[in-house]
Amino acid sequence: MSEKHIDEVSGVETTGHEWDGIRELNNPMPRWWVWTFYATILWAIGYAVAYPAIPMITSTTKGLLGFSSRAELQQDLDLAKAGQVKFRNDKAGIVQAVVGKMSFDAPKLADNIQAFLDKVSSLKPAALKGAFVKSAYISATMSPSVRLAV
Repeated sequence: MSEKHIDEVSGVETTGHEWDGIRELNNPMPRWWVWTFYATILWAIGYAVAYPAIPMITSTTKGLLGFSSRAELQQDLDLAKAGQVKFRNDKAGIVQAVVGKMSFDAPKLADNIQAFLDKVSSLKPAALKGAFVKSAYISATMSPSVRLAV
């Protein structure tokens, strides 16, 4: 068992541990450190009460503030998907995209077509001369197409 001694130089009691002739002093923690430690414990408890923090089997604790980063993330994803234009093209340079559904009214369909044409036009290479979009057609599935004025 280790023995506690009083250090001759500092006059402080040692812990009794010794490594390579060096004895560990038993100094108390500084008061500022102890108070900071207690403050972090209080902060963690307050955070766990205010926000969803403790994982359960199927969900988490709700927290008093009702904050959910999942709802915020879903909202951001919905906004990103709303402004997204998906299209595909083939080797002949024909670009195809879904710009609406049969249930859309005319102004919404016109807005979607304009957004699609703007996106395709923004992808025009700087070195390319002339018109990038030469013609545009719209059609429903298995129906004849109608030429659009571009």
